[in-house]
Amino acid sequence: MEGWIKLHRKILDNPIITKDSDYLAVWIYLLLNTTHKEYDVLFKGKRITLKKGQLLTGRKSISEKLKIDENKVQRILKTLENEHQIEQQTSNKNRLITIVSWDKYQEDEQQNEQQVNNNRTTSEQQVNTNKNVKNIKNVKNDKEYKEKRKTFEDVFAENHFSKELEETLKDFIDMRKTIKKPMTTKALELLIRNLEKLTNLEAEKIAILNQSIEHGWQTVYPLKQNKGNSRDGSINDFKELWEEAKLEDEQKGNYTSNNAFGW
Repeated sequence: MEGWIKLHRKILDNPIITKDSDYLAVWIYLLLNTTHKEYDVLFKGKRITLKKGQLLTGRKSISEKLKIDENKVQRILKTLENEHQIEQQTSNKNRLITIVSWDKYQEDEQQNEQQVNNNRTTSEQQVNTNKNVKNIKNVKNDKEYKEKRKTFEDVFAENHFSKELEETLKDFIDMRKTIKKPMTTKALELLIRNLEKLTNLEAEKIAILNQSIEHGWQTVYPLKQNKGNSRDGSINDFKELWEEAKLEDEQKGNYTSNNAFGW
């Protein structure tokens, strides 16, 4: 593929893309391989028109090109999709990815340059107007981004977990999605506090999370003991777990009363 793209400085202000070098590498790979001319391709056995800002690729080819673990490539693509940086459709052979903001930083700028070539005086005025409008939009977008709710990645960054513990927490989050009980960031923070109350040892935290994942539990409990031993199961521990479930219900618009338990 020949040609070049415009790389906007604002990319450095995006905490998702700049999370680490692998996130940045995958993002730039997508930008560099995105088509700038429409042409027909086969996808899911049908002929479709690949539009500007789209590309056909796969996590395996990205992994081989960038020397990044294939599972991490999958997580990065999923994060970019969840954060509305890309849209993607998958097949058993490849995936169709669309860069959501492609026109904003590529097509509009190219149109402005063409106007300058056609009528310099008029176009310079129009470009200045466009830049002012874009600056206003950027200020608005920055404000909206700062006011946006905290993400899972923000929670992980605040807690400075080891890679193994962070990956296990992500597995727990995925399990909750699988059982159709997705977590909120508030629920994740409460889960982390409950883990801290159960143990200070990282290995035990990982084991507790894996125990919940294995059983499909919505929260965490002390590790099961061998025969002859019993779990602590104090009323205070149960209250904390009940508070987590109640918080999740309230965030979904359901309200659970404590009266049934006499609290």
